[in-house]
Amino acid sequence: MVRVLTASALLMHKYEAHAATDVTGFGLLGHAKNLAQFQRSPLLFKIHTLPIIKNILRISQLVGQSSKLIAGKAVETSGGLLICLRPDAAEEFCKEFDIITNGSQKAFQIGELQNADKSTAILSEDVKCIEVTL
Repeated sequence: MVRVLTASALLMHKYEAHAATDVTGFGLLGHAKNLAQFQRSPLLFKIHTLPIIKNILRISQLVGQSSKLIAGKAVETSGGLLICLRPDAAEEFCKEFDIITNGSQKAFQIGELQNADKSTAILSEDVKCIEVTL
């Protein structure tokens, strides 16, 4: 955990992160909404990708609990970091993060910002769930 957080912190400074939060008790969508609401200008954070631990989606479907998971509202207890970067910086951040962690952890671009009248976050209509290994 220390290695991952140290790598994240170093890269957040290098690539000039605008904002960040850990994804814990509010699910990914809840934390994205929180980040959006505290920005200076109104914006829409549209999430197009949901990274989900391998086999968790299948298990949640078997027990009838997949709706919260694919709605970005599952309550993770250590879901990683949600970091806001410029699009070009996000791509480089992900590449360098993979190198620093020797591929043991991954960083993903999960959404994009758009101008809006009111700050919020939503899931894209065609949100993509990707399975990740830990």
